Amino acid sequence: MNRSPTLARVDFTGVETFFELHLPHRQRLGVSYTGLYGAQSALNGLESEYVFNYPVNDAVISWQGALPGNLVARSRIGVTERYARDPYALWDASIGREFSHLAAHLAFSNLTDTQYQEIEGVAMPGRSVVFAMDLFVTTKKR
Repeated sequence: MNRSPTLARVDFTGVETFFELHLPHRQRLGVSYTGLYGAQSALNGLESEYVFNYPVNDAVISWQGALPGNLVARSRIGVTERYARDPYALWDASIGREFSHLAAHLAFSNLTDTQYQEIEGVAMPGRSVVFAMDLFVTTKKR
């Protein structure tokens, strides 16, 4: 039986921060950063397809708030740098509204149409739009 060696221990060291500011009109502004370092020597000369595919630096600025007409909107801009690869930026935005028995949502992902790979060799989707509706069904209690 041919068995592949296993990783006994992989060490990661890093920092993760998040700051959120509550603004007037039910708005929130968030800023986050994650920095991570992995000890590649733990592989003892082996290669792993996934272990060192982590984001080395990941920064995000996000906003969400209420807009006129009972609309709720969100926007998120982030920059990610993966181990031994060039950084890339992504921008997502969405808007939605709830009615008495219905909610409608419109979401835009990767607005900049950035070409990137979270796992090397696996292309992530480009720009996309999703429209969704939720129907709320309730029953009266007797």
